[in-house]
Amino acid sequence: MNEKNNLADSQNAGFASTINTKAFSGHSIYGNAKNTSAFFREIAVEKFPRIYFPLVAILFSPFLFFFFELMIRFIKQIMQLLQIKFSVIILFLLLAFSAKASHLVGGNFSLQHIGGTQYKLTLKVFRDCENGIADFNKDVTVGMYDKANDKLVRRIFMGNIVSNEPLVFVGDNCINIPTGCTSIGTYNALITLDPDAYNSISGYYFSWERCCRNTIIQNIVVGNQPGTTGEVYYMEIPPLNIINSTPVFNRNPLTLLCVNTPFSFNYDATDADGDSLVYTLVTPLKGFTTSKSPNDDTQKDYPLLYPGKANTYRYRYPEVQWKPGYNLEGNIMDANPKLEIDRNTGQLEVTPTRQGIYVISIRVEEYRNGIRLGEVRLDLQLTISSCNTNTTPKFNPEAYNKTYIVNATDTLQFPVIITDANGDSLYLEFDGTVFGESPKIKEPYATFNETKGKAKIASDFSWITTCEHATGDTQTVNFRVRDNGCPIHKSAFSTIKIIVLPPPTPLPPAMACLERPDENTLRINFGEYTSDKYFVYYLLMRKNPDSTETIIDTVYRDDLRTYIIDDKAFSHAKNHYKYYFIGVNICGEFGKRGYYVNSDPGIPFEPAERYITRTTVKDNKYVLVEWEEALEDNFKSYQVYRKINFSKDSFELYKSIYDRAQKYFIDSAVDVQQKSYCYKILVLNYCGYKSKPSNKSCSILLQGEAKPFENHLNWNPYIEWKGGVESYKVVRRDDGTPDSTIAILPNPSVSFIDDKLNIDWGAYWYKIVAKEGNGSNTISESNEVYLIQEPMVYPPNAFTPNNDGNNDAWGILPVFVKDYHLKVFNRWGQVVFEANNKHKQWNGIYNTNDAFNNVYIWQIEYTGWDSSRHYINGNVTTYK
Repeated sequence: MNEKNNLADSQNAGFASTINTKAFSGHSIYGNAKNTSAFFREIAVEKFPRIYFPLVAILFSPFLFFFFELMIRFIKQIMQLLQIKFSVIILFLLLAFSAKASHLVGGNFSLQHIGGTQYKLTLKVFRDCENGIADFNKDVTVGMYDKANDKLVRRIFMGNIVSNEPLVFVGDNCINIPTGCTSIGTYNALITLDPDAYNSISGYYFSWERCCRNTIIQNIVVGNQPGTTGEVYYMEIPPLNIINSTPVFNRNPLTLLCVNTPFSFNYDATDADGDSLVYTLVTPLKGFTTSKSPNDDTQKDYPLLYPGKANTYRYRYPEVQWKPGYNLEGNIMDANPKLEIDRNTGQLEVTPTRQGIYVISIRVEEYRNGIRLGEVRLDLQLTISSCNTNTTPKFNPEAYNKTYIVNATDTLQFPVIITDANGDSLYLEFDGTVFGESPKIKEPYATFNETKGKAKIASDFSWITTCEHATGDTQTVNFRVRDNGCPIHKSAFSTIKIIVLPPPTPLPPAMACLERPDENTLRINFGEYTSDKYFVYYLLMRKNPDSTETIIDTVYRDDLRTYIIDDKAFSHAKNHYKYYFIGVNICGEFGKRGYYVNSDPGIPFEPAERYITRTTVKDNKYVLVEWEEALEDNFKSYQVYRKINFSKDSFELYKSIYDRAQKYFIDSAVDVQQKSYCYKILVLNYCGYKSKPSNKSCSILLQGEAKPFENHLNWNPYIEWKGGVESYKVVRRDDGTPDSTIAILPNPSVSFIDDKLNIDWGAYWYKIVAKEGNGSNTISESNEVYLIQEPMVYPPNAFTPNNDGNNDAWGILPVFVKDYHLKVFNRWGQVVFEANNKHKQWNGIYNTNDAFNNVYIWQIEYTGWDSSRHYINGNVTTYK
């Protein structure tokens, strides 16, 4: 039993169909029974597939051992006469016994309407031709039952098997690997189903049973002995007054998977009637056939019901029992991500994590107008093997799970390059809405040509988009490639997402300004217009005094004009005409209208003066200038002027900003520790007119000096706010405390002495924060200065450690000291006290002895926050 359990739990899910005849060399079958039995047990467990183990266990059980040993001796004598190797005989014996094993691994029904009352009934049976031989029945008899009462209404004889084909799971040039062999047997029958004769309003179901499932299945209970769990093939159809064909699986099953390799497969069920299909994973059904009675061709008047629990199950057969740890709600096999099927597409996906044999069942239900008609079931046995010798094909980055966003009329083109490190042949399938598979996508369709290659597939995906494609919806292109590698084909998948957006609409021309040649004529000047490839033309629109609008002219991409004459602007000084441009793109979409220019002579040409709201030092590195936003539609730029404060230089143009919404400028070309900077802002419009300069605004420069026990600060006043400066706040921090306000000074204070220093620290950061008056919360900050105090220590020269409460301990007074190390020595040079904590004191005790009336030498090493290092020494006397 132990060998059997160990074998069942083995990770070797593959079973060899050939035996290494050299495996027996060096072994002797002679000797005592115990040794010989152990020898055969070793062969059973290590040299042969699991499927032979029950045979070996029986052959070499204590009851048969002596008989078998006599037989072996007899055979060996014959071999010596015939000069045949013993290992070859053993091989034939084992294969002979194994040929009696029979294991089914799945199958399914289908029923297709031919015409009138004629139907074609098909049964496909999958057998495992690697782990024993499950002979196909020459013919089968299928039962047809009334769903209303489970009554057998017809026995359908399906004659000789029409096909027996192997399913190839490995590369064309590969040696077949363990568990790589499955055959599919197909039975057909043309039958008449007259709805007058078969008139159940509940519909019918078809079933057939056959034994047996593999006993080495990992995820379901298959009984303690081989040949105890049968398999059920099951199908439901609607009442026969509904003309219907069941779903059909068009692809042969792929049941060989690789450990730790993503597996994605679609068995491609289709329905000839166009009914909606819903896919689910369900618990397989359990049959009642056994190895003693393997076939269910007698078809009792009623199907085999689960004793005493006929109403417990929805179907007429019980469900198999999942082993502990496996269930539909969790994981029905060892996998991460777990086995799942898309209920709409039938795409099966899983990444197995353990070798073994697993059973699954796929139910496909068909619906018509929301009404369930019936179902077919596909039972499968999945074999998970180690496939380390073959690598998965790889996509180039441009073609792997990428999203492309393009504008209508653009051509989307990218290379699709798939390579195989093993040099195997590659086969590519692709589909997608952009290839004309969706009625929403009109021509031209995308193109892609290359679908096969040796070690490499290289081609270009190309799609010339049009304005009709600009739906904003996500279009998908699916690539599926497989190689022809050993020991199993490897597949790779990629989904490309494509979003086609409407092309951008053109911006209005760079400027539009009016000139007045006479009282009835206006000249509209404009500058550069967009070079956007999607631009087609501009319309110059005139808004009349009565609010109606008139198209004055059209300006195309290749038009070289810089002005347009409107000679019908009658009495424009009085009537006040407004003009604006609006652009049209390649898809005929209008853009945002341009700014108005007005013939009203009362409207000034110059932009309005702007106000700088603040200038402040930012992050102790930059100067930030903020101002009011410009109001003009024909805004062109903000012009930033700068000068060094307190210098005799004039303001000079320093920066132009063309985004009207950007109401700030960060000046990084500054030295905020040494200089204060002043700024002014002007607004320039597209007609070339400038606003008046803004107010002058200057940053605060803070400077400081460290003097003994005091830090002296001074700064320049902030310039300038409408509300003036209300106060200056002095902010300090050190390494032990965050920013804190130590003083608030009224305007016009520009200096401060900090004499309340924390002597435990020696370095201090300072900054000044100015606040605007008149209730405003606007502030401006200065740069920060770092001031360092010189470190000092004050050691006493005596103390009295007599516990009288006065001078009982000795220590130094540290002032602005950062690091500290103290040693105290006695007259013999022994260290009697040592400390790195500058506040730790000595109580005068050494080795539990009081140190009265003695003189000690001390030595101190300390540093300051300026990284200076100091050494001092002296002596201290203890008194009682």
